[in-house]
Amino acid sequence: MRSVPGVLLFPVLAAALLAPAIAAAQSTRPSASPPAPRGADAAAVLAPITALFAAFEAGDAAAMLRQVHPDGRVTASGTRGDGGSALRQQTWTQFADRVRPDRAFTERIADPVIDIDDDIAMVWAPFVVRVGGAVSNCGIDHFDLVRERGTWKVMNLTFSSRPAGCPAQPARVAVQAPAAAARPTVWVLSTGGTIAGTGSSPTDLSNYKAGTLTGQALVEAVPQIAQIADVRVEQIANVVSSDITIDIWLKLAQRINRILADDPAVAGVVVTHGTNTLEETAYFLNLTVKSDRPVVLVGSMRPATAISADGPLNLLNAVRTAISPDARGKGALIVMNDEINGARDVTKTNTFRVETFRSPELGALGYVDEDKVAFYRSSTRRHTAASEFDVSTLTQLPRVDIVYSYVEPDPAMIDTAVARKAKGLVLAGTGAGAVSASEKAAVTALANIPAADRPVIVRSSRVGNGRVIGRAEYDELGMVPADTLNPQKARILLMLALTTTSDPKEIKRIFDQY
Repeated sequence: MRSVPGVLLFPVLAAALLAPAIAAAQSTRPSASPPAPRGADAAAVLAPITALFAAFEAGDAAAMLRQVHPDGRVTASGTRGDGGSALRQQTWTQFADRVRPDRAFTERIADPVIDIDDDIAMVWAPFVVRVGGAVSNCGIDHFDLVRERGTWKVMNLTFSSRPAGCPAQPARVAVQAPAAAARPTVWVLSTGGTIAGTGSSPTDLSNYKAGTLTGQALVEAVPQIAQIADVRVEQIANVVSSDITIDIWLKLAQRINRILADDPAVAGVVVTHGTNTLEETAYFLNLTVKSDRPVVLVGSMRPATAISADGPLNLLNAVRTAISPDARGKGALIVMNDEINGARDVTKTNTFRVETFRSPELGALGYVDEDKVAFYRSSTRRHTAASEFDVSTLTQLPRVDIVYSYVEPDPAMIDTAVARKAKGLVLAGTGAGAVSASEKAAVTALANIPAADRPVIVRSSRVGNGRVIGRAEYDELGMVPADTLNPQKARILLMLALTTTSDPKEIKRIFDQY
């Protein structure tokens, strides 16, 4: 739209000009946050502008109005034929009433500056208008756009226009988009797993190879992440999570603590991980990270090469959670399938389904939806910054084994664990942590070995839900009830407890608080 003597005009912007303009916008935009829009994002913002001018050229007022927001306006600041200046405003409906197909205008723009921040966007560009091949006027466009239900609409168009001193081609615009607040910094520490796996075909959902892609590749595959966070990636390991080791746990905890201690500006840390042992790594970090800033673990149930791979959205949602102020103080979190679960209570419940991670009975902490990261509860147990455990100088943890109870169990499993110098045992008992007479006898016999070689015994349950509480017949043998911790998590807490004490009473205090 341009001002010439007595008329408010809206020239045609050829659609073919927009594609090169996108590339030009990338090179001219200053270093600011949010980052310069990538090609797809810039194209999405420019699409309604392209359609707007195409509709005007065709004289189709209805098509033009479909590209604009009904509450918007058109504002022109231009030079009249007598040399004076004029400011004129119209609603889009008023302007549409003037649309007709018999005006052959062409427009050239150069170096548009495109800025996108959430659901608003701004586009600046210098222009030159030709009428019948001759330069008519020139100036600068400023489009305001809004996104509603995923669709960009032009809200306002403001432009300056002058009939004299115009170049044959538009000059580079001097206006720059306003600086936005710096994007939060997030570290992504990658350990492998299905989320980094590749298969032989898009339908290979079980015979794929886990831990083949790097963490950097995972982040780069989700360009939307760069729009919301400044991400730094570090490869800690690249293994199937069945091969995660205590050495990797210690390396992760020590690295996270160093990152958060060295840079107070880091918003949070995301750990990409396989799902088989994801809950165990999460709970270990829940007990050993010494900060209230979010540590978010994420994986996927389908490899990166699969149809409908769940990893990319899971990773984006994990980063969104890591930068959410509401995630602070919640402990280590697992974000998958749009749900946020706390490390203490969550467990893998299904071998293949994407909704596998659940917190039985106690429930999820919140959701990650399109509009926001929403929390509804938090754990009351001690974790992270309130934890008493320090692994900063450790290179190993005390050995703790799990003995699974079943009909007519062999107590030799307990004897073998003791012989292999286990410092602790977790009994995955039946029901509410019950053990058989033969297992109880084996535990009783432990009183006959030197105290230094006697393991601490914790009673958990193989059931998967509910508390294991004290019972006189077990308490008098020094067994510690695991409360709601499943056997694998009771093992982790016992390992860490044994780094500070071997007193069953003190260890019971620890299980009561964590």
